[in-house]
Amino acid sequence: MQTSSEAGQEGADLEASHVLDITGSMGGQRITDLKAAAVDLVDVVVRDQQEPYYSKIALVPYSLGVNLGSNAAAARGPATPPASITAATWRNGDYVRITGVAGMTQINNKTFQVANRTANTFQRSGMNGSSCNTHMSGGTIQKC
Repeated sequence: MQTSSEAGQEGADLEASHVLDITGSMGGQRITDLKAAAVDLVDVVVRDQQEPYYSKIALVPYSLGVNLGSNAAAARGPATPPASITAATWRNGDYVRITGVAGMTQINNKTFQVANRTANTFQRSGMNGSSCNTHMSGGTIQKC
């Protein structure tokens, strides 16, 4: 009796993504280990031979922001200069950044959404005012 066999290799295209935590909590040895692990992952997933099937991996940084470098101006448009609150041209729902306030320092360097705007005032949403000191003087507001 004569027997024979045949083996076939199947495959498929592979696409994967991996989110990398690069926030401050990953400093020191953690970020070093993350970099090494990311290199190992790419070596395992992405094959040198991309035919007849391909393999791709996307590495996505997770952080508080994205550094666009020289492309930042093109992505955001021209920066808006600061304006005093009496000259404000923003509307309810706009986002503003407050800086340079004396006394009520809890709001400095933070972004708020404008609510209940009048000619010279607005309320800021996203912060409980009970924890704030009394406004003393100064400050600028810049539309985001």
